[in-house]
Amino acid sequence: MTSADDSALSSFVERLGFFFSDSNLRRDKWMRAKLDESGGLTLDDLLSFNTIKTISTDKALLAKAAEDADLKDLISYDAEKEVISRRVKFDRETAGDGHELSIVVQNLPLTTPPPEEEKAADDGKAEGEKKAADDGKSEEEKKDAEDCKPVFKPRYAVNRDEVKALFEPYGKVGIVQLRWAKKHHDRDDDKHAGQDGSRGYSRGESYPLGMAFVEFQNADGMNAACADLIADKADVGDEKKKESGEGDEAKAAGGEAPRPKTTLELKGNALRISRKKPPKFRDDRKRDGPAKRKRNDDGGGGGPPEKQFEPMKVDRKPGCIISLAGLSAEKCDRESIREAVSATLGVSTDVKSSGLYVDYSRSDTEGYLRLVNGSKAEEMKELVSKINDGSIKVADEKAEAKVLEGEEESAYYDKLEEFLNKRKRAQFEERNEKRQKGGRGYRR
Repeated sequence: MTSADDSALSSFVERLGFFFSDSNLRRDKWMRAKLDESGGLTLDDLLSFNTIKTISTDKALLAKAAEDADLKDLISYDAEKEVISRRVKFDRETAGDGHELSIVVQNLPLTTPPPEEEKAADDGKAEGEKKAADDGKSEEEKKDAEDCKPVFKPRYAVNRDEVKALFEPYGKVGIVQLRWAKKHHDRDDDKHAGQDGSRGYSRGESYPLGMAFVEFQNADGMNAACADLIADKADVGDEKKKESGEGDEAKAAGGEAPRPKTTLELKGNALRISRKKPPKFRDDRKRDGPAKRKRNDDGGGGGPPEKQFEPMKVDRKPGCIISLAGLSAEKCDRESIREAVSATLGVSTDVKSSGLYVDYSRSDTEGYLRLVNGSKAEEMKELVSKINDGSIKVADEKAEAKVLEGEEESAYYDKLEEFLNKRKRAQFEERNEKRQKGGRGYRR
């Protein structure tokens, strides 16, 4: 292999380790749904990812990365089906939210405006040009021109990879999240902008908080980092106490405040490290006053009752399912199936208005058609006949078809209902997580 291939292989291994990790699957709904639905991802699925395509489009190299020794405990590769799957199925309940493996990194460097002397020199050079350009303009036009001047907005002066590399010596890092927040005011005075990075931003724009969450892949890495980077006696979960001076109790008593063994620096900034706190549940938070409090049956205050997951039931219309077999694993997709069958079934090719659901995953050789608005017995019979005699081909290949009945139809509806409820539960749990964090989900 060339050095370029070696580099691409190493990058593929890193990307596969990330995509199939607990750290990513906690946040990636599409990946979770895909793994729940089909048990794994094909090489073609992965090669459609932008971060994979930018490394290489060499499928053989990606397959080699999937069999790398560094990934043997995380994923397995089926060479015949070209499918990568996790060795241990991801379970949201046992995986948790990752806070016990995460640290908070504060005081990350932000970009700064040009030095004042350079700015002054530039302003001096441009003064004559500005005066000439302003001649003949009304005051309103001058004001509009002034408002249109570019405004400096701080950005992160580091990227995720730089932050990750800083903590990799302690253990493998699963994910790094640079933190942003939305500006809720238009003021840029010292009281409202201060050092929070929002100066120059308008209301509603996201600005950098100068902090990140770093999640390790295992407890060994987390413990090693905490032992070295967090002072033993510091209240490591509460930065507000440090800012208010409560962290200086040891100094007030005549001693020194506890210091970490190591203080990391990044581009000249000394970083502050703390453990990430678990999310607070809504019932644990203080209410603003009696008017906002709910009352229990005994008259005492309490939070709103926790919502319960309600599984959905599929409307099991009989005679509405056609099974397909012998589909091309290389060429077939949902669009080619829909294009082949819509005319005979008398439905539109538009996904939303057709009333036809195509149940198929790329690289599979089997799939299903489901008419959600009820059976079309004659049209379905004609379609099955034409597919079986080859007069209708799917992705230019002959296939097989039949209308499901009895136990086969019931088994399909059972599987469909299970899949839909898994997806609904994942969405329900994600909404619950956001409510527990106060209605604001984590930004990336």
